[in-house]
Amino acid sequence: MRINYQHPSFKEYKYFDAKWFCPILFKNLSLDGFLKALFGVMLEKTIVFTAEDVQTSSCAVLAMKALVEPFKICFAIIPVMPKSVLEYLSAPVPLLVGLPTQLLRNNNIDYFDKNADLNEEMNWVNLDDENYSLWNCDDFTIPHLADLKSAIKQDYDFIHNINKNLVEYQDEEVDRRVKNIVDLIRNSIFEHFVIPIPCSMDYADFDNNQKFNKEMPSPRSMVPTSSVELKDFKFKDNRDKDFFSEFYFSLMFQTFLEEYTKKE
Repeated sequence: MRINYQHPSFKEYKYFDAKWFCPILFKNLSLDGFLKALFGVMLEKTIVFTAEDVQTSSCAVLAMKALVEPFKICFAIIPVMPKSVLEYLSAPVPLLVGLPTQLLRNNNIDYFDKNADLNEEMNWVNLDDENYSLWNCDDFTIPHLADLKSAIKQDYDFIHNINKNLVEYQDEEVDRRVKNIVDLIRNSIFEHFVIPIPCSMDYADFDNNQKFNKEMPSPRSMVPTSSVELKDFKFKDNRDKDFFSEFYFSLMFQTFLEEYTKKE
């Protein structure tokens, strides 16, 4: 018997994680809730996704990990939190967690109970019913990013409102729209928070009029011209400025500067 293997194209690599995890997240979370969770993760807020189906909560965690590229999450990521580490929920450190609702019930954990032994800055996103989500730390500014919300809204709403079976079985139209959303988010984050880094890289070929349609330059090819400070960044929209003023000091951004923009 002969077995043939087909190597996926290089262009598909960047979608590997996103194409499996993002459709389930988009289906179960409103666009506003998604953007709040995404940028909350970038600001190192603790986010706990809860759902009856463990696949739903774990996919939400792994989708977030995939969407923040070229940045990397620098704190604990637990797609499926086991009972043995539930005490982590009281730790005063950032977490990105997927938690089956059944585990909450079995251990009498009520995140609406102010007397519960939980981190007070923990944000709970209920993927089964968003009305039962609890944001304890939602006072940060959602960046505008050249109206990213409007750019992804049509594709996002399509996935959010279609039959659940089409999401779970990798419908071709869903796959196409997921890739479009992923490109828009990653390119927008790159354009607003990476390209402004003072460096010797020439970005003249990055056409702002087609900002979402071109390949992103490689962060590894960037070489800072000097030490990078917050004052070096200029934003046209105050919402982007306010968000970045906090994001700049995050471990996520500082690690990116250290690992990807230093001279070889």
